[in-house]
Amino acid sequence: DIRWTVLYRINNKKGTHGQEQLQRKKTKKSVQVVNRAVAGLSLEALLAKRNQTEDFRRQQREQAAKASKDANKSVRAAKQASK
Repeated sequence: DIRWTVLYRINNKKGTHGQEQLQRKKTKKSVQVVNRAVAGLSLEALLAKRNQTEDFRRQQREQAAKASKDANKSVRAAKQASK
């Protein structure tokens, strides 16, 4: 037993003659939320993307898929025409 440590003195109530020691309660520090841009995407674009609806995103995916399929078809047609 080491008698000079803080834990020993607290557990064995040393140094509290007649008065109660007030123990400090740990408080959580408030963390400030900061919105930052991501690499390749500005903050305005990020907020706009966050505020989009699921239906709007689904329509965009379908349009992009359709555009890529059309591009592939045109490439295949060009290859067939060259043969």
